[in-house]
Amino acid sequence: MTLVLVLVAFVVMEPITYLTHRFVMHGIGVRLHRSHHRLASAGWEANDIYPLLFASVVCLGMAAGFNIAGFATLIPIGIGVTLYGLAYALVHDAYTHGRIPLFRRRITHLDRLAAAHRLHHRFNGEPYGMLLPIIPVALRQRAASGSSPSQDPVDA
Repeated sequence: MTLVLVLVAFVVMEPITYLTHRFVMHGIGVRLHRSHHRLASAGWEANDIYPLLFASVVCLGMAAGFNIAGFATLIPIGIGVTLYGLAYALVHDAYTHGRIPLFRRRITHLDRLAAAHRLHHRFNGEPYGMLLPIIPVALRQRAASGSSPSQDPVDA
């Protein structure tokens, strides 16, 4: 049962990430996220507050799981969420943006994820997911036609 909770938490994080990215980072929290859509810079960016905040929430949940009777299921959930966060950081920060120099070779599957994320940066919209990005057909056609980027609050 514990492994199932870890796996379910990991899988459920992709739609949660999509929704958070779409409606928080490109919505009410755009002021912090805007730094991520600017030209690449060395070091920290305001957007880095998001993973710190998310990790804090997971730590609080796991602390409750370890210390409060009846909350033990938060431990495997926290492990699944943490594993997703690690996978996200490796794919997004280390591989796609090269912020953490870990990869010396290109990896075909990760190249596809990086290409989808470049579309997100180019058009400031879909795909908002990271490990399982869904690229709408219209966006694929728009990108293939060489269409110019759209305006989004991130660019404001």
